[in-house]
Amino acid sequence: MTILINKGTKLLIQGITGREGRLHTKLMLNNGSKIIAGVTPGREGKTIEDKPVYNSIKTAIRKTFRDKCFNPFCTSSSCCRSCL
Repeated sequence: MTILINKGTKLLIQGITGREGRLHTKLMLNNGSKIIAGVTPGREGKTIEDKPVYNSIKTAIRKTFRDKCFNPFCTSSSCCRSCL
């Protein structure tokens, strides 16, 4: 499997306001990941670990720049494609 994330990759987290999203966001930040924002429908305007939360990926992309997306619940290829 190819590694798609490196030290310079900026990340957008889907489901950042949920229990798993918060946990993984904190762990990733502690390990040096460059998380720039998160997405959770209905939660726009909040912040998690000082990162802004948006309602949709489309809005988040327009307001921030991101290279890759992480979804802690991503178990299907269609789910992962929504990041792209």
